[in-house]
Amino acid sequence: MTFTATLSDPELSDKRSIGGILVHLLGLFTGFLGPLILYAVSDNEFTRTNARHTINWHVTVSVLMIVALVMFFLGADEITS
Repeated sequence: MTFTATLSDPELSDKRSIGGILVHLLGLFTGFLGPLILYAVSDNEFTRTNARHTINWHVTVSVLMIVALVMFFLGADEITS
């Protein structure tokens, strides 16, 4: 496996943006809605990629939480009976 870009690569740092980094913090406070809005209005590819990853993570966790809650309530009925 070859690794072509390093963190000190000037071309890579030119592609980064503060919005792409802050979109993860925005996701902590707004769920997937904040990154979704930022994804829609941003024209920076780094920001859009990170927003897409954040949306994917939050939607996955939300679906898993709903499944876990449903399973908990279905299982809690059997335990308490």
